[in-house]
Amino acid sequence: MVLLPNTNLDIGIALSERIRMEIENQIITNPDGIVMPGISVSIGVALSEPDSTYKTLFAAADKQLYLAKQSGRNCIKY
Repeated sequence: MVLLPNTNLDIGIALSERIRMEIENQIITNPDGIVMPGISVSIGVALSEPDSTYKTLFAAADKQLYLAKQSGRNCIKY
């Protein structure tokens, strides 16, 4: 989870895409030295509303995360 205080949805989406691309572009090797290119990540973005609690914010982001996974993974939903 990444919390971005005082951030609007457009910035949150842009930063999420940057995180997704950085992870995808990493070349990772496992302990046996096997290269595992193209690791993917799905991200759910939620915007805090005035009456949001941490539980409702977490639930909203979690819902978007599962939508991203159902949409083929390696994407962002908001």
